[in-house]
Amino acid sequence: MAYISRIFYVLIIFLSLFFVVINGVKSLLLIKVRSFIPCQRSDDCPRNLCVDQIIPTCVWAKCKCKNYND
Repeated sequence: MAYISRIFYVLIIFLSLFFVVINGVKSLLLIKVRSFIPCQRSDDCPRNLCVDQIIPTCVWAKCKCKNYND
């Protein structure tokens, strides 16, 4: 009985690690996809592309996050 419960706990640990890794890969892919949004001018870039205090701008026909506070 103890052997079965140990296998069950190990299975839960590996499944949780698997889901954490998959979620991290999705977020990395999302960052790469979002960083290549085509644009003609800065108004074409979505406002939610960048984090706070950073403004999305159009550079070489691609939306980039640029910090204007520096």
